[in-house]
Amino acid sequence: MKAMKLHKVICFLLSCSIIILSGCSLLPGIQSRAEMLTSEVADEDKANLKTTQDVLNCFSKKDIKALKALLCPKTQRLTDTDHQILAAFKFFDGEVTFFNKDVTGNQEDDTEYGKKVLLTRGWNIEDVLTTVGKKYSIYIHTYNICDADKSREGITDITVTSGVKNLKIGYSWPLYDSDGNDLSYKLVDAFSDHSMNGIKSMLCPKSSKMADIETQIEDGLNFFKGNATEGVVKGNSLLYDGDHDYHTTVSDDETVKNGKPTRTSITVINENIETDANKTYKIEFHANILYTGDETRKGITQIIIIDGEGKRIVIGERLD
Repeated sequence: MKAMKLHKVICFLLSCSIIILSGCSLLPGIQSRAEMLTSEVADEDKANLKTTQDVLNCFSKKDIKALKALLCPKTQRLTDTDHQILAAFKFFDGEVTFFNKDVTGNQEDDTEYGKKVLLTRGWNIEDVLTTVGKKYSIYIHTYNICDADKSREGITDITVTSGVKNLKIGYSWPLYDSDGNDLSYKLVDAFSDHSMNGIKSMLCPKSSKMADIETQIEDGLNFFKGNATEGVVKGNSLLYDGDHDYHTTVSDDETVKNGKPTRTSITVINENIETDANKTYKIEFHANILYTGDETRKGITQIIIIDGEGKRIVIGERLD
């Protein structure tokens, strides 16, 4: 009994020694992680501060060319960008003498397969004081990384505010991935359910009133065999392995006037749609999210279904 107790004491002491030693070896790791997090925040603040200083310098010097160079290509190409910059410079009186250097704002990012594919930031510059005694706040929004559309990278928009008045340069260029994904799920489900009404309800009024639209939809439903499996594990409908999910890609096209969108359209491609009838399909569709002046074009305008052999069925027509 005593030998057993002695054995337990020795084991306990050895365990404590191991914990202490391993704890010491873990400390650098903990510090490293803390330093890394601090570095990430510092990098964001540092980048925001550098952009802030560049923008304020442009406003102080009224340098149109330099400010425009900071804007993303999509904003640069807007027809009224020069006019907006001139108006903002006229509104901003004097040269900058002081601003609040706390420029931590909001950040959104996305990573795919270990690579950062999206990084967008927005922040306010508060208490911007000028040589003529004026006070402003300035909001800046940027896409630092946008692999889906490189023309978005840079400053998308700047809003200058003093009192109750504000002037805006550019446009924020939101992404429409969630809109495209939502429509995709509903559309694929409608084909799986063989639902004429489900598909027709998603079409824009103009396409849904085509003389032969129901015939086109029926042809599409007959062409699409089975139900989409969406990663379901064979033999157990409650489990999903993710290996057989279809892949959705969303691209957009947007017309902007006076800082506001007048037309927003998306093209959505759904690839590798596997069904329980051992078929694989690709569904591409075009939709108008916004169409100022013609509500009959709002909705899905055209659907193209392609099978594994390259055969296709078209429903509706593209209305740009």
